Amino acid sequence: MVTLLYIITAIGISSLPVLYAVTITVNAAQSMAYTALLSAMMDKCEPATAATDYTFQVSVVYIGKIAASVLSGAIASATGYTFMFIISAALSLFSYY
Repeated sequence: MVTLLYIITAIGISSLPVLYAVTITVNAAQSMAYTALLSAMMDKCEPATAATDYTFQVSVVYIGKIAASVLSGAIASATGYTFMFIISAALSLFSYY
């Protein structure tokens, strides 16, 4: 939900302190979430094949990030960044259930 902060800049509020605050806050929150994700992925690895399991899981995450970036870029080009961030926030609500 922290990604919603990008709506602030998408609607035109673009002073340098606001840009710094939004970027730092979003990146800090995403870094904490990514650390938790990587820890969970390590926990799910079988000891005998841990390196292969973890490598496969990280590869899937990165391929998913690339696919999501391409898709979100296409949506943002068609609808604008504000609408894209609203869609992104709405989709993230599904992670709570």
